[in-house]
Amino acid sequence: MESRQHRYPDRGRCLADTAEFPLVSFKQLPFPQLTTATRAYRAILDVHSPSMNIPIMVDVILIGRGRTEITFTIGAFLSAKPSVSAAELRFARLLTSGSS
Repeated sequence: MESRQHRYPDRGRCLADTAEFPLVSFKQLPFPQLTTATRAYRAILDVHSPSMNIPIMVDVILIGRGRTEITFTIGAFLSAKPSVSAAELRFARLLTSGSS
């Protein structure tokens, strides 16, 4: 499967132009290579309220094998990162456990 990971190097900037909340960062995450094409990305957004700023993370996990592709997106408070990251990995392993 051809990797297109570097085809759009400014995708984070493009996301920042269209986001309703300021984009703090956008990066590829280290994630186990569960299939022939596995990628994970995280965007961190700054949600403003009258009394505080709330950092929110949005993770996108892309899993591909052959002609099958699974994409799941998770949004959570940045403070929940450890438990959300662990749950993402468990879910990804569950989704790919039947592949060989």
